[in-house]
Amino acid sequence: MKSNSLRVATELAERGISVFPCNSDKSPATNNGFKDASNDKAKIDNWFGDTDHLVGVPTGPVNNLFVIDIDPDGQEWLVDHFLKLPQIRVHSTRRGQHILYKYPENGERGRSTAGKIAKGVDTRGAGGYVIWWPAEGFDESGSLDEIDYPPEWILNKLEYNPTLGNGVQAQASQDTFLEGSRNDSLFRLGGSLRRQGLNEEQLITQLVLTNSNQCSPPLPAKEVAAIARSLTRYEPDSLESNITPRPNSSMSWLQDFELTPEEVAEINDPKWAIDNLVPEGHVVAIAAPPNAGKTTILFHLCKELTADYEVIYVHADTNPSDAKDYYYQAQESGVRYLTPDMKVGKSMNDVVVNLENLANSEIDLKGVIWVFDTLKKMTDVIQKKSLKQLLQTVRKISSRGGTVVLLAHTNKHKDTDGNHIFEGTGDLKADVDELIYFEPLHIKDAPLIVSTRPDKVRADIQPRTFEIDSDRQVKSADDYVDVAKKVVEDFKLDEDLEVIDLITAAIKKSISKQTEIADYCKEHGGFGIRRVKTVLKRYDKKRWNVERMPEFNALHYVLIEELEALPIKQ
Repeated sequence: MKSNSLRVATELAERGISVFPCNSDKSPATNNGFKDASNDKAKIDNWFGDTDHLVGVPTGPVNNLFVIDIDPDGQEWLVDHFLKLPQIRVHSTRRGQHILYKYPENGERGRSTAGKIAKGVDTRGAGGYVIWWPAEGFDESGSLDEIDYPPEWILNKLEYNPTLGNGVQAQASQDTFLEGSRNDSLFRLGGSLRRQGLNEEQLITQLVLTNSNQCSPPLPAKEVAAIARSLTRYEPDSLESNITPRPNSSMSWLQDFELTPEEVAEINDPKWAIDNLVPEGHVVAIAAPPNAGKTTILFHLCKELTADYEVIYVHADTNPSDAKDYYYQAQESGVRYLTPDMKVGKSMNDVVVNLENLANSEIDLKGVIWVFDTLKKMTDVIQKKSLKQLLQTVRKISSRGGTVVLLAHTNKHKDTDGNHIFEGTGDLKADVDELIYFEPLHIKDAPLIVSTRPDKVRADIQPRTFEIDSDRQVKSADDYVDVAKKVVEDFKLDEDLEVIDLITAAIKKSISKQTEIADYCKEHGGFGIRRVKTVLKRYDKKRWNVERMPEFNALHYVLIEELEALPIKQ
């Protein structure tokens, strides 16, 4: 039967009963679950108007409702207690029945429980909710206006007991689960309930209840539902107190490599160490051609980080004069400045050895930023084994919370599109979190313009532009300059110059049809028609204009006079 969620939700709201939307798996479709429940018509229209949401109804004092939820495992119990269990209002569910009562005056006895009355017999009271299954076409009987309080013998069974029968703390505990322990607490509670035989739907219901009542602040409803689903991969009789697979299982070793809720809680959300360039805890490689300003820019940025981080700049690619200048800057800013190749009896190899020892230690490196200038001084970037070993070391550093920046060189040759290529084996790109290129634009008598070109990224890195003046002062440009595009355009221009000259010569000789220009270029330069067409299209509106001649149904080219007088390369 087609869902009548909107109609039923509206009818309930008109009776003063608050409702909220739920997903098909019964998990709340709002961030705060049943705490978002409302009888406001506008909200209800928005929630149920164009959706397939189930109608959720909070139980407890908010709607003066108490519900006994009977699943298949509880049917035998229902038969045995049928005569002493008033059933004035009953809803059929997917798997059983809901028997509706008024919320007890003594709220302590009107709590939500799982299996406390009997296996397969749960209660929904304060802090709980039910799905209003009549909205989905399921049978209902009796009147809401005539329901009474639950029988006393039921309430007596719900008298508060701090532990369940197996000694596990009940969900009615008043303990508060604070941020950092919420996932673990819900996971362990869910494990204890799963051992009692609760299915996925029951686990979701119970954990959502606990999340709302005891987690501060509550987790998103979807996250709670995910915890419940993760527990259903275990059979109830296979769960031990620590929620692990059977110890004799050949797959039991998997648990050694699974993140625990405690470990997940300790993982900080991604944070920028350097905006749109270096995320905390990442390994970042920055590659640039010679004289691209990578050292100048990185050292400038490092000086701005010392208030929040311990910054270690390892400078092995420098000369004494530059090192002296950087030393004084480091002293003033608080950067720890290391020059291994300038120390008697020391070298970059010694730094690498100490770095390996640090990586294998238990030292917490959160808040430490390492900059290695340059990667080529640390290892043989062409030798796969050597580079791989170093990258494994810096990866260990990042796994301990440290942030690593590797300054690298680019090859002399560019790729087929004119872009720079990092120097070294493919492991560099494969094993770092981010690979970013510095693209320089040299303009006579103007500051050096350097723009970033993110290549491989795991963080949401947006390109940036820096300006370096003649005194090596660095500032971040207000507007991004697509230097990479300019570099590629210049690269293509270099490749196209001969063809451009031939096309220009042909047009000046009144050879203006595309086919005739192509023939001219082939005769005088050996260029194929496809190559000529590509160049004609690439520099349309830049070096010539093209028009179609209707009388000949052909393309006709005319030189742009303003560009004729300009140098080929600007």
